[in-house]
Amino acid sequence: TANDLSSGTSFTVINPTTTNSFQVTNSLMTGISRDEFYGEYNGCKTPPEKNTFLDTDSQVTVWFNFENSTSGDVFKWEWYEPGDVLYTQSNATNTYTNGCWFNYISIKSSSPASMPGAWKVKVYRNDILLFTKTFTIIDTTLPTVSSTNPASGATSVAVNKTISATFSEAMDSS
Repeated sequence: TANDLSSGTSFTVINPTTTNSFQVTNSLMTGISRDEFYGEYNGCKTPPEKNTFLDTDSQVTVWFNFENSTSGDVFKWEWYEPGDVLYTQSNATNTYTNGCWFNYISIKSSSPASMPGAWKVKVYRNDILLFTKTFTIIDTTLPTVSSTNPASGATSVAVNKTISATFSEAMDSS
């Protein structure tokens, strides 16, 4: 109990109790599948980190571990392709106080396989940004010659003729 000397009022000071607030304890990019998440990495075991993916990899996964969540919290994932264009988003309602979540996009046989470059994923809790992770998808498809001038097998071509070739994808001149 304390006294306010200016007004003669007494009041009781209550020591505030500290409550643990939500926090992400670990987050990373990985290539684990849903089956691996519920199998080998069940119980929130930390999966191997991977930040570079091939266009032939099956998927890219964002994984995070958290503490002190409230049942009903909504986690949201926004995946951005190169050029910072929103590729897709999804969300899930949490029912755990402590745990881990993952979300993924397919690469192989999906649009990301043909969109190499720097990608990112933003993860939110109740529309508040928790973290952003970046990763790279690498194009492993070798370019092919689409056409040539002069055409393949051409005869009587002038010796000073400019020769050109068109490839199936942009070429680096270096």
